[in-house]
Amino acid sequence: MLLIKKQTNTPGTRHAVQLAKFLLFKNNKLLKTLVENHRRHNGKSSATGHTTVWHRGGGCKNIYRKINFDNKTTFSLVLGIMYDSNRNNFISLNFNLLTKNFFFF
Repeated sequence: MLLIKKQTNTPGTRHAVQLAKFLLFKNNKLLKTLVENHRRHNGKSSATGHTTVWHRGGGCKNIYRKINFDNKTTFSLVLGIMYDSNRNNFISLNFNLLTKNFFFF
């Protein structure tokens, strides 16, 4: 089983390592309580909603994953690893065995 795949051997990407995509956890519809919408208000007035800066509209819908930033040690199981585009890194979906809750860490 290949965990990490290497890129081509060119000078710019010689030491780059990439995680194999089949190992990542995809979006799970059951955990909607951990996700909220991330609205963008680019180029519009917050009071009136009129366009104030041109060419700043559109874009893709984003979802924001609420992350547990508590530094307490908990007994939890890691269910999956997924990429978080808001933070440009990977986060893990955990299940706390004591409180029986799901959380991102």
